[in-house]
Amino acid sequence: MNLVLLPGLNNTTAVWTPLTSQLAALGLDSGAITAIECSDLPSVEAIAADLLVDLPAKFYLCGFSFGGYVALAMQALAPERVAGLILVNTSAIADSEKTAAFRRNAIKKAEAGQHEEMMLSQLPFFFDKSSLDNTKLQSSFLDMLREYGANRFINHTLACIARPDSSARLPTLATKTLVISAAGDRLIPPDLQKKMAQEIPGASYETIEKCGHMLPIERPTELAAVIFKWLKAQA
Repeated sequence: MNLVLLPGLNNTTAVWTPLTSQLAALGLDSGAITAIECSDLPSVEAIAADLLVDLPAKFYLCGFSFGGYVALAMQALAPERVAGLILVNTSAIADSEKTAAFRRNAIKKAEAGQHEEMMLSQLPFFFDKSSLDNTKLQSSFLDMLREYGANRFINHTLACIARPDSSARLPTLATKTLVISAAGDRLIPPDLQKKMAQEIPGASYETIEKCGHMLPIERPTELAAVIFKWLKAQA
């Protein structure tokens, strides 16, 4: 069983390090888990096509936030290769005009050299309030942010703005799917994610409590337990 993990906006593959350790502890072969960076391109479809080139013939695909947008695009391009889809704190709908305008303003700030400052000012939107005093989490986030950089942020934000609405194809999505939300996600509300799961035939849905948008590093133990149980049920 190959499991491919895609990180979110402003994240590197380091966002998956706690989860991969937990999955290995539960018994999943660590050699079968691959976390990959999303290509530095301004289109979700272009990123998806680029990543598919080097991946196995068949794999389970887990996308977090922006990585979920890419995962849905990969499934659309190569449904026969995606054995199962795990969507974590993500959405199938396109940006609203308000969200797109917010993103365009963020791009301007990044171009002006304010990427790190801007993201750090938004920490309360990324984490549950119970995590805001956790200096280890903050440090992990900052390390990823600096490695990720402004240029990749600009390209991936352009990809977010341009991505198509995938909600219309959810009722015909034949890939086995697990949708996981965080109860305290202020960026992509759990109700929106639950609705997405309800529109996918046979999809499973789980919510993890006391957690914000940064679920993979806030609650890796709980996330690993949900993913492992679902993967075992597919075997």
